[in-house]
Amino acid sequence: GTTTIATLATGNIRIDKVNQINNSPSSISANGVVDARIQNHFTVDNNYNVTGIRGIEESGQIVTFASLGANRATYHHAENGVHASQQLHLAASRDLSVRGPAAVQFIYYRGTGWLRLS
Repeated sequence: GTTTIATLATGNIRIDKVNQINNSPSSISANGVVDARIQNHFTVDNNYNVTGIRGIEESGQIVTFASLGANRATYHHAENGVHASQQLHLAASRDLSVRGPAAVQFIYYRGTGWLRLS
């Protein structure tokens, strides 16, 4: 997917399509921080630990993870060693384990980090 940058009449810029899902998902291939600077749609094709999301640091960016089949993903709350802007902030400060078939979305808020959307 291509990100479109449009100039507003005020001279500010905005990034269009930052929260639209990419129709061609990428597979998560390793434990750790997921790089969502270009891609925002991922499949969990094995059992993985997601410790954070490296996004574009634009409030409103949405990232989708789909656990297919019986694959499991564990999303780690505020993992030590992960930059604050990349940390996941989950309910009750607890890690979240998701077994497929299921999908989870996170939304980014500047100054807060990544929050579970669904």
